[in-house]
Formats: sequence, C-alpha cells, structure tokens
Amino acid sequence: MVKVFSKNHCPKCRMTKSMLEREGVSFDETNVEEVENGEEVITELKSRGLSSMPIVEYGDEVITGFNPSKLNEMIVKVKEG
Repeated sequence: MVKVFSKNHCPKCRMTKSMLEREGVSFDETNVEEVENGEEVITELKSRGLSSMPIVEYGDEVITGFNPSKLNEMIVKVKEG
C-alpha cells in the first residue's frame, strides 16, 4: 500500500495526490496537520531524515517532495503488484 504524508496548503502535496489518483493508484493519506498525533508523526519522520512534504512510501521506497519521474517509477511498481 502506498502511504502519503501531507499537510494543508501544500501545492506539491496536491500535485502528488492528483498524479496518483490520475494513475488509479490507491493510497492512505496522513495529513500531519489534521491527525491527532500529528506532532508525533512529524517527529518520527524527521528522525528518519524526512522533512520535505509530501512524503510518499511504498515498501522500502521513499519519495520526498513532488518528483514526477520517481513517482512514475513507483506507479509502475505498484501496478505490477
């Protein structure tokens, strides 16, 4: 399952989610500004060296920011199963 960490008013987050939706890729979204434990989630992500939103995870792969070429590679892997 693809996981997306996002925040409000984030154009890169919106573009990433739109790209995944357009390609028919399901994802679980955690908006760090809207979940009850948002500060804990942010602390955990930062402890892993991840600070630029959005953060997209699939298996061991992690993409930060809006990166269409890496997202396309991930989308192919997701569709292959």
